[in-house]
Amino acid sequence: MFIARYSPEFSTVGLLLAVQGGSKLLQPCEEIPPSFGDIMVTQSEEFKSLKKFAFSIFVVTAVDLVLKREAASDQVQAHMEKALKTSFDYLRSFLDLNIKASIDQKTLWEDTKKTTNAVEAELGVLDVLVGAADGEPR
Repeated sequence: MFIARYSPEFSTVGLLLAVQGGSKLLQPCEEIPPSFGDIMVTQSEEFKSLKKFAFSIFVVTAVDLVLKREAASDQVQAHMEKALKTSFDYLRSFLDLNIKASIDQKTLWEDTKKTTNAVEAELGVLDVLVGAADGEPR
């Protein structure tokens, strides 16, 4: 249960371990010792269940590896870099006089609004991801 509660990422594996491992600990004690044949049957069944358990952990791990997105902290960094790059590129264009301006400045304001919306969209994604990134193990 420690694994299940320690990390949401590995909670499924922790629960599988807890469910599979506890069944033998909860069996009642027998007054008559089991025979050699009973022990062999029990060991055979345990081995079969261990194979199923190992296969299920392999399937869960494979699915996690294939479908898992990159870590939230990496996503936060990428979106922050994109927002900063957009801002600095627009500032550089402004300082180099590469921004087209019309007589009524409508084009300038439209370009500025488009750039501002793009930066705010990146920052909105950051706002969503920063909580998950803060909770990641380091």
